Amino acid sequence: MADKIGKFLTTRIIHHGPGALGKLDGEIGRSGATRVGIVTDRGVVEAGIVERVLAEVKAATFTFDEVQPDPSYELVGRCVAFLKDTRCDLVIGVGGGSSMDTAKMAAVMMRNTGDVPDFFGRDRIPKPGLPVIAIPTTAGTGSEVSPAAVFVDPRDRSKKGVRSDFLLPEAAILDPVLTLTLPQPLTASTGIDALTHAIEAYSAPQAALMSDLAAERS
Repeated sequence: MADKIGKFLTTRIIHHGPGALGKLDGEIGRSGATRVGIVTDRGVVEAGIVERVLAEVKAATFTFDEVQPDPSYELVGRCVAFLKDTRCDLVIGVGGGSSMDTAKMAAVMMRNTGDVPDFFGRDRIPKPGLPVIAIPTTAGTGSEVSPAAVFVDPRDRSKKGVRSDFLLPEAAILDPVLTLTLPQPLTASTGIDALTHAIEAYSAPQAALMSDLAAERS
């Protein structure tokens, strides 16, 4: 029987460790971007995290802070309109999975014609979007290193996904200091989410050496 052929794909550049946020402006400079859109939610703004991110950025910045849990198509559309109005050429997703998924999808839709449902499924995005840098403030979702995004269909409140290599961020900034302001219940629940993802990756039919190593260390 032929050997199983696998594929391991993740974000190309991952800065991790206390103080990793200091690498952000270098990544923006590497992209050549001059107008940066921050996609986040009000809770992250009120926690002072966005202010810390902005302090690291020399380029012009514009903040979209309307993200809600389980983002809808309409929310993504508003984010795209904001990025167009402010003429952003790079997007930073700051927060949990909802903020990062919204940032990733909005960046793709800046350079592809259609609405979110047009891209549901696998490999239906024709071309790359704007570059994205993901900065998670919780553990668990893994959106910063995932070629996928999940949204809620308002017609039946079901969750549906988009999967494409073009959804992978250009870089991820994993700074544990940014998680210190999380409420204890959220720290606990997102930690359990990270554990379930590790178990899922380890036990999946498509599990391979690279994913096994990551799951075991998690």
